[in-house]
Amino acid sequence: MSRPFFENGNTLVARGFAFGLVPGAALALFFKAVEFFAGSRVYTLLLNVDFIPGLGGDQPEWFELTLHLAVSVLIGFLYAILLRCTEKPWLPGILLGISPIPLFVPLTQLPVSAKTPVLSDVTAMIWWIAGHLLYGVILAVLGTKALRASKKE
Repeated sequence: MSRPFFENGNTLVARGFAFGLVPGAALALFFKAVEFFAGSRVYTLLLNVDFIPGLGGDQPEWFELTLHLAVSVLIGFLYAILLRCTEKPWLPGILLGISPIPLFVPLTQLPVSAKTPVLSDVTAMIWWIAGHLLYGVILAVLGTKALRASKKE
């Protein structure tokens, strides 16, 4: 069932931010814990901006995390828009969550950063996949709750 795009625009904005910030923060915390407890440098990989011209080098963690969350908010807005076209939040949620998984390959191959895992680090790759799957599940759960709430209105 399709809803008008601009139906309650404030809700769309609020949901876009929530859909981006909640799973984005959860992913960052998950990767931070993995890196701390297991030593796999997936949090470092998530926040790495060495390949971006003008941003390379050592940036403060808060700045790199803010960039990660900004990208996540963009994904959240895309998800909020997709929810207006479907009653099935799981498929777009999971697909948006796992879509960054292939980035593991180029991000580990960039010659500008020796601090990220190498491509042959299977453990880091498994954590990367698990984390992004977690992101997609959280996104889908939030979408399910949002759809239920909108049906009650």
